[in-house]
Amino acid sequence: NEPDGFLVRWQSFESGRVQVAPERRSELMGAPDFAFEAVSPSSASKDLVHLREVYAAAGVSEYWIADARQDVQLTLLTLTSGAYEQVEPVDGWVASPFW
Repeated sequence: NEPDGFLVRWQSFESGRVQVAPERRSELMGAPDFAFEAVSPSSASKDLVHLREVYAAAGVSEYWIADARQDVQLTLLTLTSGAYEQVEPVDGWVASPFW
């Protein structure tokens, strides 16, 4: 899957968790540290259900989902023991443990 956005920390390259693909230098092998998906009517079930399972299985530490189909909602999920847990807002703000 190609997420709408992602980030790989330098430490992930140094540890070998993520590598640049030898044949296609514009591609990475491994899982990013952070993935972002923007929900649209055509991608809702993929972004909200399927990719949650895929990214968790791949070990993506943090998964952000922006859903603007009605009111804008940003869901921040962190990987804990192989499953995602939602980070709850504090005083209206969601703080990323990753960043």
